[in-house]
Amino acid sequence: MATKYIITIGYQSIHSKTGQVTQNIKTKTKYFDSRIECERFLMHWNTSLRKILWSTVGMIEVDLFSYLNEIMDES
Repeated sequence: MATKYIITIGYQSIHSKTGQVTQNIKTKTKYFDSRIECERFLMHWNTSLRKILWSTVGMIEVDLFSYLNEIMDES
């Protein structure tokens, strides 16, 4: 088993042409190897057109063999 992290984000987005503001919830299902990687992703995600309203980080246990197969399938 391996420990991985996932992020759930509540954010506000602004349409670049109309200026319309919408609120959304996004679950980022990509696995992160450390909590620091999660924090870096949150900094990257927070842009001028998206503002993070709240976020939670979840720690999960994954089957290492399945995780390695998933990585190999992505490349």
